[in-house]
Amino acid sequence: MIKWVCSQLGRREHYAIPRSLSRLGCLEKIYTDAWVTPTSLTAMLASITKANWRDRYHHDLKSATVKSQPLARSFHKKTTAKIGSWDHIIVENRRYQSWLIKQLEIDYKQPELNPSIPHAFFAYSYAALEPFRWAKNRGWKKVLGQIDPGPEEERIVRNLEASAPDDIAIR
Repeated sequence: MIKWVCSQLGRREHYAIPRSLSRLGCLEKIYTDAWVTPTSLTAMLASITKANWRDRYHHDLKSATVKSQPLARSFHKKTTAKIGSWDHIIVENRRYQSWLIKQLEIDYKQPELNPSIPHAFFAYSYAALEPFRWAKNRGWKKVLGQIDPGPEEERIVRNLEASAPDDIAIR
């Protein structure tokens, strides 16, 4: 059976992919930017400060092995983000990928990895490039979860709309 490793920056789809893999018994590990168990000190502090970290956990994954960035990093990211800023999103995705590669290197040292157990790596599009390169170098299967087409698609749509405003009504 293939062992799955998932990377999930954010709480997208309420962790649907890791939850499904866990139900099938093939989820090995989840890496994410923030994971806040309901009984943690962070969850208690969040309730006092009205910070919404409750959605950074799912009870279906209570027995899963989860590694997350230090919460101070995620808190900083959440409080300094400019909504809609692609430049900020790209910088944060690169930081997350850098952290993730370091964690993968620690957790999956090549000589210790059992080659008889096949692995697959799942990640969402914007934070997948470097982890996919890492997984490819180890012979792992890779599965990309596409969120949306991003800024390039937005540019194409704007150009189409400008060139044929009567034919295209996108709002």
